[in-house]
Amino acid sequence: MALVKVKAEEVITIDVPKGRWYPIELQPRWNLISLPLIPNSTSTIEIYSLILKQGASGVVVTYTYDHYTDNWILNPTTMQDGYGYWVYMKSYDVLIVQGIISPEPPATPTSYIYTENWVLAGYKSIYARNMTDYLSSLQPGSYFRYIYTWDAKMQKWVLIDTQSSVTLKPGQGFWIWMYKKQEFIPPLP
Repeated sequence: MALVKVKAEEVITIDVPKGRWYPIELQPRWNLISLPLIPNSTSTIEIYSLILKQGASGVVVTYTYDHYTDNWILNPTTMQDGYGYWVYMKSYDVLIVQGIISPEPPATPTSYIYTENWVLAGYKSIYARNMTDYLSSLQPGSYFRYIYTWDAKMQKWVLIDTQSSVTLKPGQGFWIWMYKKQEFIPPLP
């Protein structure tokens, strides 16, 4: 919180949110995104209020996939880092994600359980990283060698070899096939 003194008898209080900001470009039609920061609020309405031009009204529909129950969730009321979200936009815009990189001590860094089968995951970093390095906490051979990302500009699937030097970008969601359930720990920044 910052205090700004305007006149001797008047004080204006301005709340400055804790953390960082990161922009995610949203193309017209389908986008497969993730939140690269732990959001200050997990409310979808509050997250979408930070879409620069259109706000939440620019979003037609949002889907996420619950890999625990093997069900699609239409217009989730909350959004979290580390998970993937399909977002259909009316037109181009930019979502500003507001939050922190990792929990403050004494909390431990966030980890995610990837269940057996398909997992709609989110890239959890504000820095681009090589795919092999990013998935290094997963046991070798525990997941399918290729992952699927979405090219929102071209509106088409992109198949990525996890053993290649391809990098993932902040705000990117992806599909990964897991042969067995395990804990995923994203690398620290």
